Amino acid sequence: MTRGAGGNQGGEAGLAARVMAAEHPAPPHAPMTLRICGALGVAPFWLLPLIGFVSASDRAMAGQALAGYAAIILSFLGGSRLGLTLSGERATSTILLSMAPPLLGWALMLVPTMSQGLRFCGLALCLTGHALWDGHAQDVPQWYGSLRRRLTVCAVGGLLAAAAVWHG
Repeated sequence: MTRGAGGNQGGEAGLAARVMAAEHPAPPHAPMTLRICGALGVAPFWLLPLIGFVSASDRAMAGQALAGYAAIILSFLGGSRLGLTLSGERATSTILLSMAPPLLGWALMLVPTMSQGLRFCGLALCLTGHALWDGHAQDVPQWYGSLRRRLTVCAVGGLLAAAAVWHG
């Protein structure tokens, strides 16, 4: 029995597709535990702006909590990057640079004269910069970049929503 050109999976086209799939497998997904923890970790970036939007009396507390949380996440990311560096070659520049995001985050959180909207935009910029830097990380699992991009987009979106709430 012969198949038409479109249905012949055993021919040269099918073989080429199987070889390509074997040489370039789809990147595996992040472990479920990390995906759940990532989603839970992004939740405050949206819940705190929502509190600030809904409750004017809680707006100042929610803003302080959000800025502090963003600074803590930047500290976590800096530590993660440091861990990646220490597990491979120990580049002094990477070790020093891994301290920059947490220090910037904490400085943004603590500047007393800065408006909350500007503070949130600065923190969003720090998270974006860190994600771009992490996009060039070596010796990480295939799923790492994809997970970081999704979490960063969600966190930055929450910070920008917060900037709109506190600005208006």
